[in-house]
Amino acid sequence: MLKKIYGLFGFFIPFISLFASYPWPFKPVNDPHPITGTLGEYREGHLHAGVDIGEGIGTKVYPVVNGIVKNV
Repeated sequence: MLKKIYGLFGFFIPFISLFASYPWPFKPVNDPHPITGTLGEYREGHLHAGVDIGEGIGTKVYPVVNGIVKNV
């Protein structure tokens, strides 16, 4: 039963996160920024797993939520 419930949530969580609203990780946080790559975009044999934001080299990036980044 737990596996069934987890599977249901695992299916909906990506869709729910599409509707979440976060500020941009660049200043000004509420102004538009150029999108240069989109989630699910086809790229040489795979689908892109993120969103690319076209800002210049050296642009400071700010966290939009609390958390810890791990390099796995």
